[in-house]
Amino acid sequence: MKHSGSGTGAHCSRRNRRQPYAWLGAGAVTLGIGAALASGSAVAYADTGAGSGAGKTSSASSESGSASATATDSSTAKKATARSARSSAATSSGGNVSSRKASAAAASNVPAAAVVDTDAAETATGNSPAATLSSTGHSARVHAASATTSTAAGDSSSPAAANSTPSSTSWLPSTPPVVASVAVSLAQQQIALAQSELQQQTWGSGNFAAGLVSIAPQILLAQAALALNTWETSITPAQSLYARTSGVPIVHELAGVGLLGALLLPTLATTALNSVGLFLPLVGALEGTGGITAVQNAVSTAALNGRVYALVPVTMRSTTEPIVYITVNGGPSTPVLVDTGSSGLVLTAASVGDAAPLGAPTGSGTSGYSGGLSYGYTTYTTTVNFGNGIVSGPTSVNIVNAADSAAALAFFHQLGGASGVLGIGANAAGPGPVGIPTTALPGDLSQGVFLYQGLFLGVAGVMVFGPNPLPTRTSVSGAPDAYLNVKINNGSPTTVGAIIDSGGVYGTILSSMVGGASNVPVGTRISVYTADGVLLYSYIVTSQNRPTVISSGLINTGYAPYQHGPVYLDYTTPDGMGSTNFDYA
Repeated sequence: MKHSGSGTGAHCSRRNRRQPYAWLGAGAVTLGIGAALASGSAVAYADTGAGSGAGKTSSASSESGSASATATDSSTAKKATARSARSSAATSSGGNVSSRKASAAAASNVPAAAVVDTDAAETATGNSPAATLSSTGHSARVHAASATTSTAAGDSSSPAAANSTPSSTSWLPSTPPVVASVAVSLAQQQIALAQSELQQQTWGSGNFAAGLVSIAPQILLAQAALALNTWETSITPAQSLYARTSGVPIVHELAGVGLLGALLLPTLATTALNSVGLFLPLVGALEGTGGITAVQNAVSTAALNGRVYALVPVTMRSTTEPIVYITVNGGPSTPVLVDTGSSGLVLTAASVGDAAPLGAPTGSGTSGYSGGLSYGYTTYTTTVNFGNGIVSGPTSVNIVNAADSAAALAFFHQLGGASGVLGIGANAAGPGPVGIPTTALPGDLSQGVFLYQGLFLGVAGVMVFGPNPLPTRTSVSGAPDAYLNVKINNGSPTTVGAIIDSGGVYGTILSSMVGGASNVPVGTRISVYTADGVLLYSYIVTSQNRPTVISSGLINTGYAPYQHGPVYLDYTTPDGMGSTNFDYA
């Protein structure tokens, strides 16, 4: 979704046969995590035509020439009107973008180059640093921003080629920085403190009765500490073994069982800590001086910090739309589109509850979709609940203004029946602001987001918060904006700026990459690689899944990479741009 306009605010704003038993791979591991939290289909092969990296063999490819064959004509039509937030160009060879571009450009101060997008690109400003960016799938892209203290760079009244350079704007919090596994270390310290304090307030003070009752919580605290310590020492070897055995039937699945065991250890720890809380009131009653309060505080905080993974089910609508349900400020359960191509949560006031006063707004702006929607929004600080106890701390939410809410909601409903958009990208075009909801989750849950849209036969998938549960096969710098090598059939790879966009439907491609054609011919093989030649995924174009042709700008991968295998967005990179990690399945 491409953002444009102006605003004011307080902040800157590939066909392989599946290996036998492949279904026992990443799917089994992820399912196991989900089952616990609720109390591989990719084949490696060498593609000698990968250019500079032709010799690499650790490239898993998933191809889905028919992955989207079930898409209906209506969803195809929707793609042309409700998508792409950034990877389009100033003009489209496909002929279905120019009219949207014109309407979007007319509705905002964003230059035509910034507004162009092949599918419902959104443009917005107000919450991001001044910048002019290109667009993507239906993510909130091409966010050409202008804050009160600056004007959009490169603003021009005349059409120009869309920017083909990936965004260098980070929406990750810088203070404090997101640091891997810090929370687990804190949890271990808090457990040790609770053990010591509990000992002192019971046996240490000569209270025999309280000491006897404290035996059970002390055992549980020791179990929690052991589980977290074991996780820290076993997770890396387990992931390494899982990676080394990739493509080896049975052995790989056995390695997956071992990895699953390691992944479940933090859940065992938090279960033990929650159980401790059941005993402490009785210990406190017998202790009689209120000294157990400090123990209770340490235990409850350790339970939050010790939660390493948290799973949210994903429903795939209209083949390409990943939907999850959230509640905002205690409001109704609301379906939102999981969009890696944008950054920030956008919804209407009807989805926001009144569990707590929203307080004064922290920013405002205008935004629009090149499909014709234009709206104003106001940013407030509140909490976002993903279910199963996964609740963010105070975070920014962009609420569409009342006058535009009906039109915005109607537009959102085109996105698989969504009522809002959850942008989880680290360096997308916006709308922001800095500190998106997925970085406001407690403990290590804010490290990143694991997304496997095609886990259940393409009908459903999973989203996991926390560190990457699976080993990384290869990675590209940037999430979602990155440089990729794209090969058409047996041609030479072309390095392009791209948006790796779960919300980009079937994506976009440059006309220069398909011989200047206005449509990608059915039967065309599109293969996508890292800059050093590692194959990320490959598929054959059908009449249903063909990407839209654009003349310039960032291309959009569309939902394909997320449908073909597990992908992890890492928020812990030092540069704040994030990274997109393609995992072993």
